[in-house]
Parts: sequence; C-alpha cells; structure tokens
Amino acid sequence: MFTRRTLLKRGGYAVFAAAVPTLIRTARAQTTSFNYYIGPNGSDSNPGTQASPWSITAINTKRTIYAGKSVGLLDGTYNVYALCQAGSFNQPALAINGGPNAGTPTLIAAVNPRQAYLSAANPSGGGYPSVECAIIGQGQYAAAPPNLGNVIIDGLYITRAFQYGIAFYFAGVSGVNGGGGTGEGGVTGIEIRNCEVYDIGGNDNDNVAAIFFQGSTGAWVHNNKLHSVQPPTNGQNPDDVAAIYSYYSYANIYEYNTIYDCNNGIFDKYYPNGGHICRYNYIEIAGLYPQNVLHGCSGGNPGNTGMIYNNVLLCRSGNGWDGSLSSLLSSQSVMFYNNTLIFGPGGQGIYYPAGGSTVSPQAMFTNYNNIYSISSGTPNYEGILALVAGSIALSDYNLYGSIAASGQYLTLAPTSNPGAPSNAYTLSSWQNALGFDTHSAALNPSFVNPTSLNPPGYALTTGTAGSASGSNPGRVGGVSGGAPCDMGAWGGASAPTQIGCNFGPAPVVPNPPVIISVS
Repeated sequence: MFTRRTLLKRGGYAVFAAAVPTLIRTARAQTTSFNYYIGPNGSDSNPGTQASPWSITAINTKRTIYAGKSVGLLDGTYNVYALCQAGSFNQPALAINGGPNAGTPTLIAAVNPRQAYLSAANPSGGGYPSVECAIIGQGQYAAAPPNLGNVIIDGLYITRAFQYGIAFYFAGVSGVNGGGGTGEGGVTGIEIRNCEVYDIGGNDNDNVAAIFFQGSTGAWVHNNKLHSVQPPTNGQNPDDVAAIYSYYSYANIYEYNTIYDCNNGIFDKYYPNGGHICRYNYIEIAGLYPQNVLHGCSGGNPGNTGMIYNNVLLCRSGNGWDGSLSSLLSSQSVMFYNNTLIFGPGGQGIYYPAGGSTVSPQAMFTNYNNIYSISSGTPNYEGILALVAGSIALSDYNLYGSIAASGQYLTLAPTSNPGAPSNAYTLSSWQNALGFDTHSAALNPSFVNPTSLNPPGYALTTGTAGSASGSNPGRVGGVSGGAPCDMGAWGGASAPTQIGCNFGPAPVVPNPPVIISVS
C-alpha cells in the first residue's frame, strides 16, 4: 500500500513525477553538443534536434539511427511508468542500442548533469509500478536491441523504479550462464557514470538493485550516487537487495561511488562472478534492513583475483563484509588493503572463505593497512576477521581496535566447514601462534571528523595509531620495507584525492523532502 509514511520514508527522500520539476536546480550552461536530442515534450516524428527533439520512446524506436552516436536528454521529467508496466525483469523499459564496436559506443547522457529525471512513478498517486522492470539498460530477449554492450549512460537521475533502476541482463547470451555457457563474464563496453539512482522498490526474493548486471565483462560504474534501495520485505529476504548487484560477471570496476540507505552496498553474488575491482567508494549501510557493506564478492574462477582498496565501508548495525558462498570455498583470491571498515555490534568485520591450496592456482587472502572498528559492543562468533586455515597470503599493518587485545575475535575455520570457525585468537595469540600481523595493533583509530556521508572525516588524525606519523604506521605494500603511510582508506602508496562521488560539497547529503498530495 502506498502511504504517507512511504512518501516521507527515510526523511522524505522519495520524489515523484508530479513533484520532480520543483527540484530542478538552475541548469549549467550546455558544454556538450549531441548528435540527437530527446526532450520531455518531444516527438519521435521530430528530427531529433535540440530545437525539435525526439520523445523518450526514441531510445526504443530510433535504434538504428542513434547507434554509436550521442543522444542528449534535455532538462525535465520523463515518466516511463507505462513502459515499465509493459516491460519485464529481463527487458528494460528503455532498451539502448549499443554502438557497433568498442570504439564507437552509444552515449545516452543528460545535457546538464542530473537535470533529466527518469521516473517510473505511477502518474496516479506516485506509487511504484507493479512489474519488475528496469527503467533503462539492455536485455537480450523479445525486444532486445541489435547491438549489445558498448553503451555509456551519463548524468541521469533515475527514481521510483520497481526492481532495478539500471539493468544489463544477459543471461541468455551465448557464453553466459543460461545461454550456452556456464562461465563468468559476457557482454562488454558498459559504462555508467555521474548518475543518481534512488528510491528503488521491488520484490526482495527476485533481487533488487539500483544497478544490476548479469553476464557482463568489464562494466565500469563510477562517480554515481546510489541510495534508498530498501523496499518493504513483505515477508521476503532483505538480503537480496543492493545498490550494485551482479551475477555471472567478470572484471567489473566500481569506483568513486557514494552509496547509502541500501540493504547491501555491493553484492557480487555467488559464482562464477569474479575478478572485480572495488576502490575509492564511500558505502554507508543503515536504515530499515541493514545487511552488509559488501556481500558475496567471493565467487570467481580459479586464477581470478578480486581487489578491494581505499574504500570507506560503514555498517553500524550489521556486517562489514559477508563473503559467504553457501558454505563452499572460494576459487578466487582477494587483495583487501587500505580500507576503513566499521561494523556494528553482533556483526562480523570480514568473513571470506578463500580456498587456499584446495584450489589451483591457490585462492589466497591478502590483508594489510586496513582499519577494523566496531561501532559499539562486540562482534558475532566470526569476529573481526574470519578466514579459512591455510588461505592467508599476507596479513600485517592492520588496526583491529582495542577489543582485539582481550577478545578472541580473529578466527580460522577448517576447509571442511569454512563457515564455522574452530579456532579463535586475541591479536597477541594470533601473532604468536601463526606469525601474522606482527606489526598490527589492537588500538582504536582516531578520525578527523567521522560524521555521516563525510568521506574526508574518516582520515586518521595526524600522529595517532595507524597514521604515517604515529607510532604504529601502515606500510606501503604491507611489508616492513615499505614506506610509512596511513592505514585505512586515505592512505597507501598514493593517497586518494577523492572517495565517493563528487556531487556538490561534502558531505554529500540526501535530497530534501518533497511533500505532495496523495489521494
């Protein structure tokens, strides 16, 4: 039921078609010319010029004309509710025809960043559609575009979708699971940048996401703001909801994104789904159904390596990273370094079931220059760090918090049962028994200004534990011969100048509440 509480949920983040024009800020001067234009009051019988633009349905009806060209969306609101009602979970309402090759992608962009609003709100009352359908992307079935992949989506504002905001769904493409192959990866040339995607509803059991991939290789998701992906569970599974969600994909890159108010931040689910890079993101998980900052991300084929570095990862009432794989060992190695990870009481910091020598090539876990901090209380049985015996390639120069001095919160599980730790250690007993984390410390971090949606606030205070100028510094590469550096997200070989998206001044705050009449 669509209620006033739904309208005002999470402080009033929901925006509906009738109200969106009141949010449009003064547009910046146009700096880019496009081959074709789409306008809120355009027509597909128009020539597609800026003065006489197409309508939004041209993305479906003019595919052969714009393929490999640039299409600019003029400022305003584009309601695609009816198109979503006619779509399906594997066929977006607006199915983009990609370019003919990697060198000539199709660009679908807002003429002025985030001033083109794609909304699937029901014009009668503002509720969600009832059909599981993304607003924009690609699918491979009945109404599939001729060219898959080779698409750039830039600067769009996407809201009020049911199931997905943006989706690239390729389960039936040859070489992708379900389409003649069982391997990871598939369609290439997908880039999503500078977009804001929020207020996504859906059916939890069927996987809900701001951005969804199935069967992609090398998808690049950068400098986006993704939030308010927390649909009512309806007795379903809130675990299957995330800002970025993928299946059967390979080597995706997620960077410089700001994610908040989602059940999970990034969920690369199950296997084979590996080799991804996650870096320079700010992910804050809180609200109605918080689950994990990172979830899954432990699939992949033998020889894959996932890389997670220089991220601020916050889940104050849940888990940091649950890499569970149905009690199976992961075939993929992971490098986890220079991250600031804060998790909630009763949750775990990291659980990652790397397969070690049971996999060829070996699947190993590398862990250095990270800050692990619990917001209050104590962790669950998996503790601060839960790994599998024989799977640690390197673990050193980490800050585990003062609770690691007296609590047995560093744990190991046997390969026969990777989800059930059989040995638990304090930091000192871990060091003595296993020889890991020789230079790590059981000390609490001191952050500059650790407030919500404020990535720079999670830089370490100069001279404190974990900082390059402190008595327990990090080291470049996690080795004693490396130069001193800060532990955590703002440290490393070359400290980042940006974490999270660059939309406006920090902190990147939610949209203001919008009150409209709902009959």
